[in-house]
Amino acid sequence: MISMNSKNNFLSCIVFAGFCAITCIAVAQGIINNGAKIIVGNGSYINGGSFLNRTGGIDGTIDIDGTFIVRGDWTNNAAVSNVFVNIEPSPDGIVVFNNTTDQNIAGTTATYFENLRLSNGTKILQTNNNEVNGTLYLDALLDLNKNKLIIDNDLPSSINYTSGFIKSESLPSDGLGELQWNIGDAVNTFQVPFGSGAGGRDLNILYKSNTAGSPALGFVTFATYSADANSSPLPSGVSSLDGLNPQYVADRFWKIEPLYSVKPEIDLTLKYTSADVDAGNNPGIDETALKLIRYNNDLSRWIDAGPFGTSNPAMKTVGATGIDVANFFPDWTLYSRSLVPNAFTPDGDGKNDFFAKGFDLKIINQWGQELYNGLDGWDGNFKGKPVSPGTYYYIITEHIDNNNTTTLKGSVLLIR
Repeated sequence: MISMNSKNNFLSCIVFAGFCAITCIAVAQGIINNGAKIIVGNGSYINGGSFLNRTGGIDGTIDIDGTFIVRGDWTNNAAVSNVFVNIEPSPDGIVVFNNTTDQNIAGTTATYFENLRLSNGTKILQTNNNEVNGTLYLDALLDLNKNKLIIDNDLPSSINYTSGFIKSESLPSDGLGELQWNIGDAVNTFQVPFGSGAGGRDLNILYKSNTAGSPALGFVTFATYSADANSSPLPSGVSSLDGLNPQYVADRFWKIEPLYSVKPEIDLTLKYTSADVDAGNNPGIDETALKLIRYNNDLSRWIDAGPFGTSNPAMKTVGATGIDVANFFPDWTLYSRSLVPNAFTPDGDGKNDFFAKGFDLKIINQWGQELYNGLDGWDGNFKGKPVSPGTYYYIITEHIDNNNTTTLKGSVLLIR
């Protein structure tokens, strides 16, 4: 283990006494920095084991223009230092995590990497708000582990994907594993290679900003997690499914949260897994009819707009274009609207007991009297008492967006 105690050391070879030439190579089991300033020059590299930044009277820092290869854990316990200093507008230094066994990015203080390459095995965040200022090269499994990783670069190439995936997957009660991308006012297409663990980036998010968000320091935060057959747990701050039937809702929620005073207009494509639409949990889901739906935080409703978008069952994706500012809220899922049946049997056997559950529905009898108006589906009752078998008439309102609706009218046979 190499222990650095002096205030300034040029480290690019095996260091026993604190100084050596920049052009050679440092190879070691690990490095402990006790408050030194380490300079890794252009063209040089450190090939070591673990790294521990231990605070003393002076926090340890690294000025990197070369390569730092880490084969163990990375721990930053400095009081205030994010380790790397003098980060250029186009960062040129790179830290490489390259081991087939688990490697942790840990410590009491987050690290701000210039460029970060993750190769082989699993890399686990143990600290919140670690940051990559240049490019994240992903060729491994990155487990966010209920923490946030920040990409402080507005280029789509800031995440350079080769293989593996980023694992979010933690529940709201435990804290979401989040990726914050400082997209700012960029108008471009970005991909977040989330994965479930079943194979590669099988939860990939395609996000396209069609207009510039404001201010230029704005960002978007991404996360996802799987829910149970009853769509539980719901996202934080969401109290119900707002009349949606869980058997038509994918067993997964996404967070795509814009942090802007003026949000951008976007296109969005979400990739889902077979488990998210498993027929055992979701007998009502028709993958060809899956659409995007989001929760309106201002109105506390899911279905004031949409569902909208186009499904591609072969690719396991659902996408929508032209999502305007008024419809860009943080919490999303997928919903499969079933065809409106022509009959139902409200006999309490748990099958076909409600008509048009999840639709904005009005029921009228043959004399024009309104018997039901709501979102939870008609149970065949009026004022708490069963109505007679027969034909009744419905009006369903489809909300295209915040300002536009369409209506569907027809009849339904109530059978007892």
